[in-house]
Amino acid sequence: ISRAEVVMEGGLAAILPAGIFITGCEANPKVVMYELKYFLTVAPPEPRDLGLLDAMMEDLSKLKSRWRPGSETDARWWKSDEAFAVITRSRAEQKMCIIDGFLPEHELQPLQETALELRKEGHMERGIMEQRQGDRSFFGDERENQADFLNIADRPRKWTVQGDHRI
Repeated sequence: ISRAEVVMEGGLAAILPAGIFITGCEANPKVVMYELKYFLTVAPPEPRDLGLLDAMMEDLSKLKSRWRPGSETDARWWKSDEAFAVITRSRAEQKMCIIDGFLPEHELQPLQETALELRKEGHMERGIMEQRQGDRSFFGDERENQADFLNIADRPRKWTVQGDHRI
């Protein structure tokens, strides 16, 4: 983040731990108050929970490394009874599961290429596009975009309500 993005005379800006910045907080504190409330409300995971997650990830990693497919094209290690048991137990106990290496490279690559092609051909729109004065306009009039919470100029690393890309 450049200094010019966040330093202004009489202004108040915030830089979040992830490196996202918020400007105009002195005039429109809503966004920074939302983030502060979020930080106070969402508790980081307990060390015990992180240990359980690490153990589950290690169990899955071992299963993946021991997997011997039934055929050359069968790379679905996560469909084994043992992996299913680990995944099910994690979902029941932790209410989530991370499956790293879910798809083999030869399946992941075409998906990445498709996403890049969709973006290049203009099929992906910034998240704010759906917020623009339609039936699904959740955030009011764009002209009253206090604190630029829609990041209209699409400035990199600036906080935004809908900054992702969608198809």
